[in-house]
Amino acid sequence: MGLERQELLPEGNWSEWTLLSRSRIDQDKRLFDIKDTIDVLGEGGMDVQLLLFSSTQVQASLLQPTSYQIASAEDSWYPPSIYPEFRKQQDEILENERKQAKEEKQREKESRESSDPLKRPTTYGPGARGTAGTTRAIPGVPGRGVQGTGRGDEMYPYSGRPNTGRPKTLVDVDAEFAKLQLNERTKYEKLKEPLTFWAFDDTVVPGKNYRYRIRLGVFNKVAGTNQLKESFASLRNHVILWSDYSKVTDVVSVPKRFFVFPTEAQISPKTVKIQISKYILGYWYSKRFTVKPGEAIGTKVAYEPEVPVDKTTMQPEVIKVSTPETIDYSTGAVLLDVMAINEWVGAAGDNKLDSRQFFDMLYTYDGTNLERDPISSGYWAKDLLSNYNEIKKLEKRERKEFQAWGGGQKAPTGLLQRTPRGDEGGGIFSGRVDEDN
Repeated sequence: MGLERQELLPEGNWSEWTLLSRSRIDQDKRLFDIKDTIDVLGEGGMDVQLLLFSSTQVQASLLQPTSYQIASAEDSWYPPSIYPEFRKQQDEILENERKQAKEEKQREKESRESSDPLKRPTTYGPGARGTAGTTRAIPGVPGRGVQGTGRGDEMYPYSGRPNTGRPKTLVDVDAEFAKLQLNERTKYEKLKEPLTFWAFDDTVVPGKNYRYRIRLGVFNKVAGTNQLKESFASLRNHVILWSDYSKVTDVVSVPKRFFVFPTEAQISPKTVKIQISKYILGYWYSKRFTVKPGEAIGTKVAYEPEVPVDKTTMQPEVIKVSTPETIDYSTGAVLLDVMAINEWVGAAGDNKLDSRQFFDMLYTYDGTNLERDPISSGYWAKDLLSNYNEIKKLEKRERKEFQAWGGGQKAPTGLLQRTPRGDEGGGIFSGRVDEDN
């Protein structure tokens, strides 16, 4: 299987196609690095290669490589053909959790008011008791809104159950995933459904844009012999006979995980208030810095989580989620100056121009090249403002503990893998191939 990638360059054009290696957690990575021609195959030649790849477990690992295990309590890896349904189900679960949390707060408020003698009603008529002290509408229903396992209705664990009218659950998503997975017991010649395969790119860089194409190959069992027809003589020494490339994917945009927002300027003395936001362990963290010319923008700081207070006991609650001990907000840039900008603006074709004044911060990463950004959200580019507002919203999300490593998704071979680093994403290409072709 050959996965290739193009990168969108700063000039706006695409790079040349580059063949990607297997992911860094692929246990068979070296095995799948096959030489192109028979003369460089090494000792044993084609016979050894055919023997190594005769294992159905190796074939499953080739076509459906092990995925990284995602620690987030709200996400898991599924092939692109299944992931949209998982995301839909997960979004519904999160929305139900938000509604339940809101209702719980309302019940607590009403309970406190009903126990307050100053607010308790002295007479009771129809409807006067309100809802104080009531229990959950469905006793025993966990926060996710599904059965006690947290994974849906176990009476019907398989997707596609006919004529039930039952909406899909996460159990259905898992069952659908299980159906297309290969393992050492798979009989390829007996497959009735198209074979699903996928590939990973774990070398992407946040903020960059890519697109992909893929092709499949089969071993040329007669490589190095004269058994090919003359019309295929050019393939005589080729170890693998490749298919055509797939269609090029849509652009895959890898989200940035670090933003600098200049929020406020002061002229005397010259300073800039800057919010730096960083994505760590599945959540956004932000810190405001006041920076003077000549000072570095951002630094490493100790993280002190805001400790919530139990409204009933008025005591600090125990923090039950993992948080970083320190956060490195360093940018590598140095603030040089704060400059006032006078600008005339007006609509196209409009004879009337308006004057506006704002401030730019001037900074450098290398001491040679000068860069500048406008200060204050009213003068930011639209995409920067959009990211700022989105981060503000995401920072309010309830933070949850990581999934247990033993409870995450499994690879086709049953192996579990842990992500070695948290600062890199992975572009994914998935496809389907008919076994008869």
